[in-house]
Amino acid sequence: MILRIYDYFSKHKPMLFASLALFTVVLVASVVRLSYKEDISDFLPVGTSDRESLAVYQNISGANRLFVVFRNTADADSTTSQIDYFEERVRERDTLGWCSDLTTKFDLDKLAETSEFVYGNIPYFLTDADYSRMDSLLAQPDFVRQRMAADREMLLFPTGDLLSENMSKDPLGLFAPVVSCLHGASGNMKFEMHDGYIFTPDMSRAIVMLTSPFGNSETDMNARLTELLKQSVDDTRKAFPETDATVVGGPEIAVGNASQIKNDSLIAVALTSVLIMWLLLYSLRSVRNIVLILLSVGWGWLFALGAIALLNDSASIIVIGISSVILGIAVNYPLHLIVHSGHERNVRSAMKEIFVPLVIGNITTVGAFMALVPLQSTALRDLGLFASFLLVGTILFVVVYLPHFVKIKTAGSETKMLDLLARFCPEEYRGIVRLVVILTLVFGWFSFGAEFDSNMANINYMTDEQRSEMAYFQQILSGDSATNVQIVYVVSSDSTFDGALAESQKKQSAIDSLVSAGTVASHAGVRQFIASESEQNRRLERWKRFVGEHRDVFGRVLSEESAKAGFSADAFSEFQMLVADTTSLSAKPFEYFAPLTQQVFSGNLSFDKETSKCAVVDILKVDESRVGEVEALFSHSFDVQSMNSAISDSLSDNFNYIGWACSLIVFFFLWFSFGRIELAILSFLPMAVSWVWILGIMAIFGIKFNIVNIILATFIFGQGDDYTIFMTEGCQSEYAYRKPILASYKSSIIQSALIMFVGIGTLVVAKHPALFSLAIVTIIGMFCVVFMAYLLPPLLFGIVTAPKRPVSLASACRTLLLGILFVVEMPFIAMLRPMRMSLRNSGISMLHRFNLRLLFGLRIKQMKAENDAFRKSSVVVFNHRSMLDAMLIVALNRNIILKSQTPESVWQKIFLWLCGCSCDNVDVLLGAGCSVALLTDEASACEVAKALKADILPVVIHGSDKIISDESLVINGGTVTISVEKKVSYSDSSVLETISARYDELCRNIENSSYFVGLVKDLYMYRGVDIMRTVNRNLRRNGNYSAIVDVPVSAAKVVIDGVGYGEAALLFTLVHPDVQVVAVEADADKRTVAQNCIGEVAPNVEVVESCLADDSALVINLKK
Repeated sequence: MILRIYDYFSKHKPMLFASLALFTVVLVASVVRLSYKEDISDFLPVGTSDRESLAVYQNISGANRLFVVFRNTADADSTTSQIDYFEERVRERDTLGWCSDLTTKFDLDKLAETSEFVYGNIPYFLTDADYSRMDSLLAQPDFVRQRMAADREMLLFPTGDLLSENMSKDPLGLFAPVVSCLHGASGNMKFEMHDGYIFTPDMSRAIVMLTSPFGNSETDMNARLTELLKQSVDDTRKAFPETDATVVGGPEIAVGNASQIKNDSLIAVALTSVLIMWLLLYSLRSVRNIVLILLSVGWGWLFALGAIALLNDSASIIVIGISSVILGIAVNYPLHLIVHSGHERNVRSAMKEIFVPLVIGNITTVGAFMALVPLQSTALRDLGLFASFLLVGTILFVVVYLPHFVKIKTAGSETKMLDLLARFCPEEYRGIVRLVVILTLVFGWFSFGAEFDSNMANINYMTDEQRSEMAYFQQILSGDSATNVQIVYVVSSDSTFDGALAESQKKQSAIDSLVSAGTVASHAGVRQFIASESEQNRRLERWKRFVGEHRDVFGRVLSEESAKAGFSADAFSEFQMLVADTTSLSAKPFEYFAPLTQQVFSGNLSFDKETSKCAVVDILKVDESRVGEVEALFSHSFDVQSMNSAISDSLSDNFNYIGWACSLIVFFFLWFSFGRIELAILSFLPMAVSWVWILGIMAIFGIKFNIVNIILATFIFGQGDDYTIFMTEGCQSEYAYRKPILASYKSSIIQSALIMFVGIGTLVVAKHPALFSLAIVTIIGMFCVVFMAYLLPPLLFGIVTAPKRPVSLASACRTLLLGILFVVEMPFIAMLRPMRMSLRNSGISMLHRFNLRLLFGLRIKQMKAENDAFRKSSVVVFNHRSMLDAMLIVALNRNIILKSQTPESVWQKIFLWLCGCSCDNVDVLLGAGCSVALLTDEASACEVAKALKADILPVVIHGSDKIISDESLVINGGTVTISVEKKVSYSDSSVLETISARYDELCRNIENSSYFVGLVKDLYMYRGVDIMRTVNRNLRRNGNYSAIVDVPVSAAKVVIDGVGYGEAALLFTLVHPDVQVVAVEADADKRTVAQNCIGEVAPNVEVVESCLADDSALVINLKK
């Protein structure tokens, strides 16, 4: 398909440029409508309690607040003058009203208004405890008279005028405790006042406060706001040289982080640009090719932005920035094509060779990044989509447009250094392989110690001064210097504040119990002053009853006693109006209490604009050892430490899912793409081992994962599967065509890896801890991935293809199963060997019958023997061709015992020991009544029988050499046929002829196309997915070619025309080994595959391009 597109555009160049221009214009038009945002909280899971907790905490804790700290170096009056001048400069510069909330000192008028509001609405704020207190006071004799006398004395003080206002509202002092509670209700902040200006308790600093209208996450706007404040500080410093002022706070720290990231990135980008350009010029020696690589990646970037614009109205700048790491993967695609083109005769040939690994690598990597899409985090979803679109756009440009711009490099343009690295084969050095095995075991042991750093403060960039000031203000804001006390926030939320207040009211009894028990040291909340409408109605009813019960006291008694004390008749008119009018009182909406909610209780109320959720927060101070106990009592509660840990743990869990999802997606697609699970395992194993190395190295050196560098998990998987896919494809291509193509793939992998090392590795110069950790993990990860991709695919591929019949997963599992059985059975065999011979032989024979039955895919077919074949001792003579024969003979009958007559290797000795091979002499064994099977050739066994004058039992085994060959210990599947012949005398000279004739008969009856088809499929399974699927399809469609294979052939020579990849010719020569076969195939690539495949097992086949007519030869034409 892709070659047809290439051929079409090669002939229609105007269509090529027109389609490219059209697509580019459409993408640009789509990108233009895209807006951008910069909100780090998008990385948090959407719709979770953790996100809600963070939103609540930011709203109530001052996370959005900026502080301008003036150090009180001289005297307080001088510092207040600096503050006044600073405020003037801010007001002048603030033309957009960003600093309208600037607070330089407390507004005493607002405090008075708040107190007046409380007195005027006192029925809404009285609790059952207040009524008990007031009933107790009013029940005292002469309480009113004593209170009037005290009021009169208070008016004689110099502050009497100030007190008279409150006295008019509360002449009996019944409501004063409630107002006192108001002043300490939110009381977390501990400050000193100096002429209304705000100082810290030790008077060392004066504080100016401002709440950022942009929140804590929009660093771009906050950067402009903090710059305005810093410029005003500079102006103040010019007017007052002694000024020592600093801007601190959550938004400023976020701005500092963003600024440091930008500075670090600029340095890294500049360094990276220089090094990568030098690297590309050094390796490619072509400015044109460098431009083509940049063009390919740039078009992929444009494609990703255009696609995101179709799905969303906005994109995160942070996500786009992180996605720049994906360029390291995207650059692989044009780089592989350009480098590989230098090893081919033309671009079309290069496309044919490299298209499959390019597309497989792209799809698996895109699948890995698409695993991010189901996550609840908005930013991670966008990251998955953007990365996927970037890779899809790049691969489209590379396979459709780039081939028409690439020019083949001239000979001799390669660099010696890269050429040496590309030709380095670490799998050929046993020392390296052994070292890797040892290190893998060591790193695997330490990998369990890899940790995730849940403290997000460790990846924040802060100057020493900022850390000092923030720690100081945390202590002030917490209102407690004790280090063992933590604040627990109990959250009650609802879609309305009235609902949230009702929820909060339900929790008050539990909170009171904790306070009474001493579990909670103190409690700050809104319950007395801000109540739900239902609670208000209850309080108002209680107020009406209270006024009715004491109407005489509030009317007649108060009038008489106040007159006696010298007060005028209207001195307490406001109080009398309050108690007189009880019918007009009704529940008020939440907005009515704005004088309280906007000032005093702003730290207990939260409104999330994004979710429109209202929350009421009770603040509890708890000993840190009992925080968990308290939080367990409430459905939604948190402390800062547990919230940070929960958020990080949530992200960590997401990436656990990402790891498994990426693994499964990549593995199953590799399986589907390669068509064999063996190749999927071979390609996947380097990634798994490299991950073990990464975890082990990080654990050994104390490097921890965090929410930034763990994003590389997906990236490393994406990069790793690209590399291993290319190496596996290269191995298959070399195996199929015997063409040295692996060096070309290695060269492009080296260049890609070096670009990634340089691209992200330069961040080691970064001061920002998050970027530095990103660089360290990248360097470790890329080293492990590249090294494993270099070593393991060729090593494992060489192991599985070393035998004439390649190793399949089934054969490997059978071999492993038998090995496990032998290890388990070894103690039992050791116990059996010293026992009586009959008991020993029976036990060992039974064990091996059991073993043979467990070996799935292996069928043992035994011809019926004579009844007395094993009753009397004899020498068993059989055609010994495989190690499997020992097991088969022992399992044949419990009266048979093995005796080896030839030298063995160490492994053979162990195997024969497990099969019960005896060390006794043959005559001793025969004398004991056993039949002795000699592991030697048939002629030697007959000579032994003749010398001992023992009967001979001929046994013919067919197929064991196809199960376990002499060159390999791997157990293949198949059928073994055992024929026990009639026992004969030692003097019978026809034994060898009988065995040979019987074996030939079994071959004629058994060996047909169906018998050998499994071997043929195995011979083609590692020569490329297209070749394997073509061969399997041809075998299936042609019924294993039984029509031409399973027929008698009298001709000495057979010509098979149009053999394709040679599967028909191979089957024919396996069934007819005595016939000379000439396989004809005109296609050079197919002919090469056929030569390489057939030549390994059938030397009597000649594969040619064409053949002259031969009247004596039988011609079979497969082209029809």
